[in-house]
Amino acid sequence: MKIQLTKFITLLAITASLGCGAIEDDGGDGDGDGDGDGDVDAGQDPDAPIGVLPAPIDGDSLQNPAETHFMSITGVRNFTYAESISSPDGDAEDFVEFEFPNNSNPIQNIQVSLECTFDGDAGANAEIVVFEDGVINNSTVVECNDGTQSIQVDNTKVQTARVSFASAAELTRLDYSLTVVGFQ
Repeated sequence: MKIQLTKFITLLAITASLGCGAIEDDGGDGDGDGDGDGDVDAGQDPDAPIGVLPAPIDGDSLQNPAETHFMSITGVRNFTYAESISSPDGDAEDFVEFEFPNNSNPIQNIQVSLECTFDGDAGANAEIVVFEDGVINNSTVVECNDGTQSIQVDNTKVQTARVSFASAAELTRLDYSLTVVGFQ
C-alpha cells in the first residue's frame, strides 16, 4: 500500500508540474507584483475614488423615455422614479415622461423634487430640466437636494424630465429619486 501511495504522489507531482509550468517567486511579499514592497496598490492613483462603478446604460432618451405617466385629478396624481446615472462614464442621463389631460386652463403648477446620493466627486451636482414637446422649458431647472420646487408647465404639451449631471470632475455615480406631484 505504501509503494502504491508513493507512486501516486510522484505521478501527481509530475502531472502538476507538466500542467502548471514553473511557479515563479514574486519577491516574497505576497502582493504578486514582484517588487518586494508588499504594496498592493502600486502604480494606482491614490486620489482615485475607490469602488465607484458607472451606472449601466439603459438606452432611454428624449424620444424613448424610461417611463411614461399620465397624470389626472382622478387617477395618478404623483409618481416617484428612482434610478442611477454616472459621469463621465456610464449612463449620463435619464428621461421620464409625464402628461396631463387637456382642459380649459393650459397652465399646470406641479411640485418637483430630486433627492440625490453621490459616490465619487464631492463637488458634483445634478439637475432636472423639463422639456415640453421636446423643447427645453428654461424656467424648470431643479437641482439635487434643493427640496420641492414649484414649476409651471403647459398641460397641452407632453412633459419630459431629464436628470443629468450639472458638474462632475471625476467618475461619479448618482443614485437619485425624482418625485413629481401634479395634483395635491
